Amino acid sequence: MTSSEFWLNFASNSLATIVGLIFGIPIAFWVERQIDNLRNRETKKQNVDKTEKLLTRVLIQVTNAELRLKAFHDIEEKPFLIFAYFQEVEVIESLHRELTLLETDWGCYATGTPV
Repeated sequence: MTSSEFWLNFASNSLATIVGLIFGIPIAFWVERQIDNLRNRETKKQNVDKTEKLLTRVLIQVTNAELRLKAFHDIEEKPFLIFAYFQEVEVIESLHRELTLLETDWGCYATGTPV
């Protein structure tokens, strides 16, 4: 192998490496961003679905508690009865804890357009 062949091979290999770096790194970052966006969308969708289910359960528990409250007379004079005799309060509190742990965009519920 002569000196000119060596330098020709060196130059072509160096050029191929540089071109690979120039195009390869931005493409790798773009692919990574796309994958992250896809993961984020899926996570948001799962959180929205879970939030809707939890809110439905809260509504059911509140309705059940309201129906049971109508059976009590003079409940305004004994508010401790609500906490003592209604397991719905405990269920609603546990659902509230679950809702606060979710990473959900609550503004979309205010506008009526969940993500």
